[in-house]
Amino acid sequence: WARAYMASPNDGTDTLNLYDVSGLAHFELGTALRRIRRHGPLATDTGRLVSDLGRQLRTALGTGSRDPFGLGVGYNSGVDLTPHALGLALESRFYDQMTHSRRYLGFGLRQLDWAVGENAWGASFVTGDGDVFPHCLHHQVANLAGSLNGRGRILQGAVVDGPNAQDAFTGIGLMPGMRSCSYSGRTNYAQFDGHGVRFVDNVADWPSTEPADDYTAPTVLLFAELSRGRVP
Repeated sequence: WARAYMASPNDGTDTLNLYDVSGLAHFELGTALRRIRRHGPLATDTGRLVSDLGRQLRTALGTGSRDPFGLGVGYNSGVDLTPHALGLALESRFYDQMTHSRRYLGFGLRQLDWAVGENAWGASFVTGDGDVFPHCLHHQVANLAGSLNGRGRILQGAVVDGPNAQDAFTGIGLMPGMRSCSYSGRTNYAQFDGHGVRFVDNVADWPSTEPADDYTAPTVLLFAELSRGRVP
């Protein structure tokens, strides 16, 4: 499967996210190959896996070098920004662990920093992380039974998409029974919108504030390793 992916037209066109898990698969396969010392002929090897993973990261690194905040994903690329940033943070760790280096340590940390507040909007896109984060989640339980002011009963740890394409915010509105909620915090987020994307902390604006399992999944490993001070 790894060889088929690397020979396919999709190779190198995306990075770790819900729709392309090759970055995680390369790491897991590479780890397995190191542990199984005796085996017959294989369709690929660790060197090819590392090379392919590095190609994804080099492309993202080039994109990040043109952004003041170092984001390795193009704002107007049509992809989900926050989960891609978290995916790149993980891929950077995978590459460094596979190569016993710290080549992408700084780049990976910049992606995580972007997701938790070091971005143009100054907001964390992880609920409950930092001082400024989404209060008005497009989520049934959080909206109907939770707090709408960022304190108390919040959906702790939920990851939202954050900035999204401007044309995604059309034809939206409150659903029947939804509690109205809009928050801009200490500043007006709209003044920082640009590059074809915007961020709106409003329960009706699901392109920005709807949490998802696949958005949140990368944080489980990232935060677990960071909490014990582990670096590649």
